[in-house]
Amino acid sequence: MDKIAVLPKETAQLIAAGEVVERPASVVKELVENAIDAGASAVTVDISDGGTTSIRVQDNGSGMSEADARACFLRHATSKVRRAEDIYRVQTLGFRGEALASIAAVARVRLVTKRAEDETGTLVRMEGGTLAEQAPFGCPDGTVITVSDLFYNTPARKKFLKSVRSETSAILALADRLALSHPEISFRVISQGREELFTPGDGVLRNAVHAVLGAKVAEALLPVEYKVNGVSITGYITKPLFARGNRNMQYFFINDRTVQSKTLYATLDAAYKGSIMAGKFPGCILHIAVDPARIDVNVHPTKSVVKFSDENEIFNYMLRAVHEALRGEGQQFTARPDTRPAQEPGKSTIRPAPKRDLSAFFEQEAVQPAMSAPTGPPRPAAGASAFSGQSAFSRTGTACRDSAAPVNLYGGVPAPPKYDAVSTRADSGGAIPVGVMPPAFKPSPAAPSSLPTFRIEPPAPAAEPEPVPASAEPEPAEPVLYIGEVLRTYLIAQRGDEVYFVDKHAAHERILYDQLAQAGDTPVSQPLLLSRTLLLGKREKSALLENAESLERCGFEIGDLGGGTLTVRAVPHVLDDDDVETALAEIADELLAGKGGAELSKLDSIRAVTACKAAVKAGQKNDPRENEALLEQLFSRPDLKYCPHGRPLIYTLTKRDFEKFFKRIV
Repeated sequence: MDKIAVLPKETAQLIAAGEVVERPASVVKELVENAIDAGASAVTVDISDGGTTSIRVQDNGSGMSEADARACFLRHATSKVRRAEDIYRVQTLGFRGEALASIAAVARVRLVTKRAEDETGTLVRMEGGTLAEQAPFGCPDGTVITVSDLFYNTPARKKFLKSVRSETSAILALADRLALSHPEISFRVISQGREELFTPGDGVLRNAVHAVLGAKVAEALLPVEYKVNGVSITGYITKPLFARGNRNMQYFFINDRTVQSKTLYATLDAAYKGSIMAGKFPGCILHIAVDPARIDVNVHPTKSVVKFSDENEIFNYMLRAVHEALRGEGQQFTARPDTRPAQEPGKSTIRPAPKRDLSAFFEQEAVQPAMSAPTGPPRPAAGASAFSGQSAFSRTGTACRDSAAPVNLYGGVPAPPKYDAVSTRADSGGAIPVGVMPPAFKPSPAAPSSLPTFRIEPPAPAAEPEPVPASAEPEPAEPVLYIGEVLRTYLIAQRGDEVYFVDKHAAHERILYDQLAQAGDTPVSQPLLLSRTLLLGKREKSALLENAESLERCGFEIGDLGGGTLTVRAVPHVLDDDDVETALAEIADELLAGKGGAELSKLDSIRAVTACKAAVKAGQKNDPRENEALLEQLFSRPDLKYCPHGRPLIYTLTKRDFEKFFKRIV
């Protein structure tokens, strides 16, 4: 018996439709691209239930004749390609002649169209790829296509659709790209009766960016204009400080077609190298005009993948274009000159430490140096507390006590403490063992400061240990001594023959993350006295609303104000008001990047970003007591080795490491 058989027409149509129609956004893409190819100056997209119930696309384009209205649903029927040679010089968005046939095979389609020169229009209805009705119809010039009950005859495909919000987000993201690719066309998107997008269609790209991505993004743009050897690169790039955590704000268009290209991504990364931090990505809206013969768009049914005849050429052109735009912002791409003053011959640049009178250390215990008053108020925070009681750190040497006046260890006129390359406790003349925190202090009104206070919860009380025989009691651990801070980023501590270098931001981030994780589904949420209003991109907003329950489990409470606006009513208690917007924007980036497929992963991502934004920042000046408190929490948890993003917290050097480096031992 023969094994190979020709598939029935209906089965072949369903298989072919699967390559083109993946989800409702695929339908919107094909229909809107047809409207653009028809010369429309205004396009309206109206969807219900994320496009699963109905999709309606209306344009004011050229329309179709009665014969064309019927023929457009035939497979491989197109008005854009006549000969094989035309495939290699395609200048329209569509050309395969598969879109309408594929859509009609898996949905119910109603088409109404009319040309300007015709007296009446034409109505065509298709169901499951079969013509159900064709008749004259009165209508305005242009075309209206309504797609209903998508995948009604392929339930296996329908069950793989995502939630209504996810499908709506995909359509809105597509509409954003289409609007940015054709600023000369006015786009209007309506979802569930509410307008989600409207662009003026005045041909000004910046106005389209303002409508799609918001005023904040539009203000952070640098213009790009570069033309050479038949290639034109125009549009905008974002300033380096506006870098994001993913590529969601990178829009590339080749001959007004939205494309994805690893070459373009790599080129943009190379252009910004040295201008943004690792792991961040710049944004761009770049239009590349090139001879159609030099590219191939016939690679994938979606026509979103493009191949270049000479990738290196495009790489170099775009690299130059972006560099020129960044130079206008003051970015330099040459080696930075050494601006340090020249050292005089025979004179050291190392400042000697002042001589200290250490006799005070050998006087009676009653004479003790008092801790210098803090220079700024602590940040009020729910759950924040001072350390008290027995510490995991043993304090040796002098005790920290209140005194009427500080003792000047330098002799002569009292001098305030200095925090230069290495900040040390000025009241103790050197390394101070980390131990019990002093009582809460009040800020000095004469010396206001913006020093942050770490929001560190005290560790949960441990269960009473079982009594052990006196002979089996472990020896007390050596105390950890706080040495100081370098570069306002790294804390230095010592215990025995080991010296520790601690990244204070990463350490504080991990501590806060553990606090949020331990709270589980009952986080300490801090209602805002006045609700915050945030303006985000539509995709970011949709991602946050779609995961509103996960955000609530982490302490956030958000609401929808329409457009690209969110209201924030409550935040986790560790988060400051100033960090709310950046935290939610980065959380949205994480969710859009797909780092939270499972619920647990979503919660981890939200908590990690929240902890990162709430933690003390590298480069901030902190009171030594704040640093001691942070070290105390860190060293009480020997299991803490990495921050939530995987960066190490502690770097350890032993006495042997130092002696080997300085050639004291071999």
